[in-house]
Amino acid sequence: FFDPDTTLHTFAYGMARIADELYRSGRYNHPVSAFMIRLVFPQLLPDDNMDKYIRPFRAYCANVMKDVRQSDTVIQAGEFQIIAVMSECPYQMVDGIIERLSSIVNGLAPTFEEFLHVTMMNVSETYEGGTNLPSAQDLVDKLTQQMTRKYSANALSQ
Repeated sequence: FFDPDTTLHTFAYGMARIADELYRSGRYNHPVSAFMIRLVFPQLLPDDNMDKYIRPFRAYCANVMKDVRQSDTVIQAGEFQIIAVMSECPYQMVDGIIERLSSIVNGLAPTFEEFLHVTMMNVSETYEGGTNLPSAQDLVDKLTQQMTRKYSANALSQ
């Protein structure tokens, strides 16, 4: 149920866990938060090999899994991108969690010089429970769309 390379939950298993968590959140009316983190490594040359970023990304994922609760679900959802779903996690806690996971990058920078110039992008969603919860796939799609809108708008405004 865990990817041996990243130590994250496998995508299929993670999506099933996310669906279960959204169901529980609706049934028991407790909050659930989700966030997406994307690590953007600088590509120095047009033909630069992105494979050199795989080891640092895997090290980041392993550290994320050490930092989150066992009940949390973390999956890889794209190149150098993770989604985490945390049960009973109100919106007030999300920024602190993202900040803590961001500090992992700084801690790995002495070992992986690729982290010296990485940009960490993130978006989040919190649901207070009830009946208007998305499906697992809709949640992933919504986070992906938010990430695109947020950072495309930032790029256009600069």
